Amino acid sequence: MSHVTLSLLAQTKIALHSARHGFSPIHGILIGRRSPSASSLVVTNVIPVCHEVPTRPVVNTALRLVDAYLDDSEEEILGWYTANSTQSEQPNVAALKIVSSMAEQCGEEMMLVLASVSQDGPICTVYERGSAKTFTQKVDASRVEMYHAQARHVVIRGIQEMSNFSSEYGEKGLTIYDYVDHVSNFEKKEDIETKDWIENTAATDFVARLEAR
Repeated sequence: MSHVTLSLLAQTKIALHSARHGFSPIHGILIGRRSPSASSLVVTNVIPVCHEVPTRPVVNTALRLVDAYLDDSEEEILGWYTANSTQSEQPNVAALKIVSSMAEQCGEEMMLVLASVSQDGPICTVYERGSAKTFTQKVDASRVEMYHAQARHVVIRGIQEMSNFSSEYGEKGLTIYDYVDHVSNFEKKEDIETKDWIENTAATDFVARLEAR
C-alpha cells in the first residue's frame, strides 16, 4: 500500500474502545475504502469486536456479520485494529494471526493498527505485510495521514464523558460497545438491542458534534 488515512471517527472509536477496557487487549475491524488502483486505503470507521483474547468463533462471527452489514455499501473491510493490555510496542500474536488470515482469505492488501491511549491522546501505529508475510512492518509515517491535534481533543473529551458511565445496565454518559458486549452481560432483551456494536451511534454522534465545531 502506498498511503493510509485514518479518519477522526476511526481514531476516536479505537481510543474509546481501548480506554473503556484499559487493562485488557481490545480488537476490532477497520472499514473504509480502497482506491481503484489499491494505492491508498482510507479507514472511515471501525467496528469493535472484543476486549479479551479473541477466539475463532467470535472473530469469524463478527466478520460475517460485518460483511453482511457492508453488503450494499461502498465500504469494505480493510484490516484489523488492536491495543495491548501492556505497553508493548509490538502487535500481539492474536492480532497478527487474524489480519494475516484475513489477507489470505480475501486476496486483498490489509493493514493492522496498533493503538494506545495516553494523556497526549491516541497513538496509532499502522503495520503492513512485509517480506516475511507477517504484519510486523511499520508503514512509514510519511505514508500515513491522521488527525493528531483534533483527535487528542475529541478523545480526551470522550474519555471524560465515559467517566459519567454509571453502570453496565444504567449508563447515562458516553460509552462504546463491542460484539462481546452485544452477546453477553445483558439482563434483559432490550440490552442486546441497545448495545449497537456495529454502528455505536452514541460515539458516532459524539464525534460528529465535536467535529462540526
